[in-house]
Amino acid sequence: MDWMLFTGFCVVLFLIFLYKSIAVYKIYNNTFYEDLYSNFLEFYIKFKYKKNLSQSSWIKQELGVHRILFNGYLNEDKKIQYQFITIFSKYGIHIFCVNTIHGTITGSTNDTFWKNEKTTTTTRFLNPTKACEAHKKYIDDLIKSNTPIQISILFSNDTDVSKVKSNYDVCLFKDFIHCIKKDTECITNENIVTEFEKCIGR
Repeated sequence: MDWMLFTGFCVVLFLIFLYKSIAVYKIYNNTFYEDLYSNFLEFYIKFKYKKNLSQSSWIKQELGVHRILFNGYLNEDKKIQYQFITIFSKYGIHIFCVNTIHGTITGSTNDTFWKNEKTTTTTRFLNPTKACEAHKKYIDDLIKSNTPIQISILFSNDTDVSKVKSNYDVCLFKDFIHCIKKDTECITNENIVTEFEKCIGR
């Protein structure tokens, strides 16, 4: 009888864990988080238990000491219009404007709208350039230092961005590390942490 109770208890715990895992996986699946963290288990633990989403074991392997800052800007309907992920590393500060969009993107720096072409539909979305520059100013005002701040605009890994003509790097999620490594090492480990903490109000 005790064995049956124990088995039932384990099954209930497993079902609860499975339910919670599925909910978190929906947030993780087919998003920039897949490329930002080493695997789902790392993301799950950090996300679910609020344990240091500002660091990634995979980025640490590639860049060493680093910090990750998350910012989202809402539209009038209280939905996220722009999502920014800023990475502080020895290469300086790199702002990524993250767009979970699929298909083919066309547009240029000065266009008001960019186009998203799919097999059967074509839609428009606001050119993210101005939002990127506004967010860069926001970060710059917080840190008040000479650390260089770079901007890249990212799209989902199955998106065609070859037709975009921008003053900034326009890449896929999987290429974000390469965007950072193009810069010159310019900041100490101490300053990485200090400037990140300025942005989170510490």
